[in-house]
Amino acid sequence: MNSKRVKRLATVSMILTYIFGIKNTNAALKNDYICKQTNEICDNHIKDMRKNNNKIKKFDIKNLIKFALPTLVLAPLVYKVYDIAIDEFEMPRQMKKEYDRQIREFNAVKSNDIELQKGINWCWLACYQELFKLKGVKIKQEDLYKKLFDKNPWFFKSLRKQGGGPDIILSRDFISKMNNIDKKLKFKAGTIYWDKDLNVDEKLTGIKYFILNFYDKIGKKAFCISDSLAWSDNNLGHAVNIVKIFDSGNIVTIDDPWTGLSRNENLDTFVKRYWENNGAKRELHGINFTTLIEENIKYDWPDSSYVKINKEDNNNININIYELVKVTKLNEPDIYDFVCVE
Repeated sequence: MNSKRVKRLATVSMILTYIFGIKNTNAALKNDYICKQTNEICDNHIKDMRKNNNKIKKFDIKNLIKFALPTLVLAPLVYKVYDIAIDEFEMPRQMKKEYDRQIREFNAVKSNDIELQKGINWCWLACYQELFKLKGVKIKQEDLYKKLFDKNPWFFKSLRKQGGGPDIILSRDFISKMNNIDKKLKFKAGTIYWDKDLNVDEKLTGIKYFILNFYDKIGKKAFCISDSLAWSDNNLGHAVNIVKIFDSGNIVTIDDPWTGLSRNENLDTFVKRYWENNGAKRELHGINFTTLIEENIKYDWPDSSYVKINKEDNNNININIYELVKVTKLNEPDIYDFVCVE
């Protein structure tokens, strides 16, 4: 539980303690005398009783059980409602902030294809929705979620927190479910890791090389790419779709489900801004990528793949592609165990 949620729970508990404890204790004491004396006399009598350490005390065992118990029972429930309400209001505020920034910095425009993500962690799901749409298949994010996880999503956006980590999107079961949504389309997924001996510039060069190589390999079609810690302020990753790379190779068109905007951005700037501080400076880090390919198109890339960026003896940056057999999540934030076929 993060610090914000701890503060929220503490606030709720303090309020309930006051309501069921102090306030009700005073009310109970006053009710014993209200029929005989005025409120002023009653208050003075209460003060005298407390001062003289009489048997009726503010926090005696009886009152503690009577008034603290409802607090303990109701606090988690009230906290949950309070927590959901805060997140529901916070998500649109954060979206608006990023929306304004992209308009200001990139002259971004409303995308015709990507929809706003319907959950706080559903950026990857909204990206998949657009990939299907670009292939002529219309599906709602909620329906896509049901097909992939066999359960109904909650109504509240803040409770839709299913992420799309490597342990999920690279599993054989997940890939099979994606392939069953439309038999004419094949789902391809992979994760990129770089050699820990590479410096930051070499890692970023490797990412750029992969993006250009992968785009050509899949026939210059849209694909989804994400960073597991893209936003350092809230410690969450973010997925976007690269829908086009211009012939010069320097400009990419990016559709963002957090804002519903489409923007053109310099590829070097995008790679540096998206991965430098929140990825390339760490030893272990994964970048997930996914796409949908027509069944009749030849595609010599594994359905589930592990891509390693390393440096050859001549100091050239190289990418090695392995078929992924199994991935297991070990611990947060992005440490996994990969079993590959070399």
